[in-house]
Amino acid sequence: MISSGAASQIVEERLGGMAFLAVTPVAFADDSSQALVYYEKRCGPLCGSGHELWFIRGADGLWTLRQEITHWRS
Repeated sequence: MISSGAASQIVEERLGGMAFLAVTPVAFADDSSQALVYYEKRCGPLCGSGHELWFIRGADGLWTLRQEITHWRS
């Protein structure tokens, strides 16, 4: 994951456009029936958010979002 300072610098210098999105690798349960991923969106010094997504794989093999947790918002 990228540090807050590096993300702010990218946004301020417009190296990544108006917003920056960072996503962790997906973590899977041992049986691959569940998955967890964290992402952050930064769009300025007082603009952004961090979220955790929990997915469940159905009997049909398709993934469904079970829960989204917002960890921070600015």
